[in-house]
Amino acid sequence: MRKLPLNIQKFMPLVQQRIVSGSSEFEEVIERLDKELEEIPDDYQSKTVYAHFFYGGCDWFVLSWDRENEIVFCYAILGGDVEMSELGDVWLPELVNNSRIELDFYWDKTSLAQAKYEKYPGYFPKP
Repeated sequence: MRKLPLNIQKFMPLVQQRIVSGSSEFEEVIERLDKELEEIPDDYQSKTVYAHFFYGGCDWFVLSWDRENEIVFCYAILGGDVEMSELGDVWLPELVNNSRIELDFYWDKTSLAQAKYEKYPGYFPKP
């Protein structure tokens, strides 16, 4: 079983960690994600979504990461309820320790406006 980089250990849900650490199939994904996670700023000024967690109709678009306190600042849409979606802090272990939430392995960083529009084009305006 492969030891995962520290950023991956902190950021990737445990269920996914077990899968990727036991398979050489995910080597490229791990390397790319580790580099991308390193880019996430620790301030609240970002308008760029660096990572995406999802489960069912729920999405967490990650804009910043306070590594010391394990807090991500993200735009959350829960249960597909776009009218009540909002920016806010989430304690990262809440996401990582949930057995149903997944980290989007193939997320390409984009603006928050673009991410919201792509997910719900009937509700959010095209940027």
